[in-house]
Amino acid sequence: MKKIFTLLAIAFFSYNAFAQTNYEDRVINGNMEGDDFSCYFAHDYNVSDNVPARIIEDPTDPTNHCAVVTAIDQGEDVQSDDWATQFFIRVDPKIESGDELKLTMRVRADKAANAQTQAHNEPGDYNFYSFFGDISITEEWQTIEREIVVTDNQVYGDGGNAETSTKELHTVAFNLYVLKEANNYYFDDIKLEVRKPKEEQELSL
Repeated sequence: MKKIFTLLAIAFFSYNAFAQTNYEDRVINGNMEGDDFSCYFAHDYNVSDNVPARIIEDPTDPTNHCAVVTAIDQGEDVQSDDWATQFFIRVDPKIESGDELKLTMRVRADKAANAQTQAHNEPGDYNFYSFFGDISITEEWQTIEREIVVTDNQVYGDGGNAETSTKELHTVAFNLYVLKEANNYYFDDIKLEVRKPKEEQELSL
């Protein structure tokens, strides 16, 4: 009986020693229905560079609100980058290397298109080209869910580290000019959840 109790105790303490904390959503007003839109920025034809995103009545549902970012057709003679139009989600406190991130949001566009995601410090202050990967945006609302473990490159910039870099990670950037055409992109019901793995502990019985 004593042996069984000891084995159960080891299993219990092992589980708790290596258990992870819960996810914490760092987005304020993710459903866009409140008054605080401080997490949302855009590089948008209608609002210029990296300023607060426009929150509008959802064209598909007058009872709902969402963020909209507008891209314009810049013409065949203009070699525009994929990041010529962008949407940003900025959160506090900073996200750290090794954190587990879960991004959940609803998206749609007037025309189906792809978007890229990047890791930024502040909106427009680029850290790394790869974050949650590319996403496909359809003409109907759809829910996107992605999970990653944050890398040093995403936090400190390509090849950077905690000792040499002045970078931090606060922002998810979406490059919205991949299609190279005029379009409206809509975002709603956003969560950016962070979970820090619990530190391993020595077991003593």
